[in-house]
Amino acid sequence: MKKVYQTTESYLARPLAWLLVLCCCCIGGNALQAQGIEYKVQLMADSVTWGVYYQPDNYIPSTSTYVSSGQITVKVDLATTLSDLTSINGTWRTTAPDVVPGPTEAPTFKYYSIGLDDGSTIPVDGSEVLLMTFKSATGCPDTMALIDNYTDPFNVLPNSAGNNPGNTLTVVDNNYGGSGFAFQLDWVDNYALAAWDCDDCD
Repeated sequence: MKKVYQTTESYLARPLAWLLVLCCCCIGGNALQAQGIEYKVQLMADSVTWGVYYQPDNYIPSTSTYVSSGQITVKVDLATTLSDLTSINGTWRTTAPDVVPGPTEAPTFKYYSIGLDDGSTIPVDGSEVLLMTFKSATGCPDTMALIDNYTDPFNVLPNSAGNNPGNTLTVVDNNYGGSGFAFQLDWVDNYALAAWDCDDCD
């Protein structure tokens, strides 16, 4: 039987090869970080109005970018009633939000879903943009948040209300990364999670 011998060079090549694979994975992982849009709800300077903002996450839009659709879902405690919903950038359906109090999946919360009208114009320039504002007719809430599409039990479809809650802001970039190709991005996360709080609005 013929014996097969491995040279010293082959032993050395193994760790070098694995090191090269690891470096490639790290580089690729950074390049493939989630890109999209993130939302924030923040108590504003007058201390009685909240604003919903968006900003690009890990993404620099080109000048050929526009918003094609959107929805904001605000989650509050059952005792809180939102009022004075007002569009700032884009035309949001503030006069007819989809309100679901105490659904089976989250009986201690109330959900307000506000959709974006077709043809709305919203700036997409890489900066933070105020989309809409609202007030609370019942004072400072005990709880307020923007729904988390990934973890909120009410966003598991089909839900008990038969509706489609969740956050979305679909951005179409027709020159993504200067490539000349179109690319679509959407909501990926919420940020500044404590900014709604009457005691912590930074």
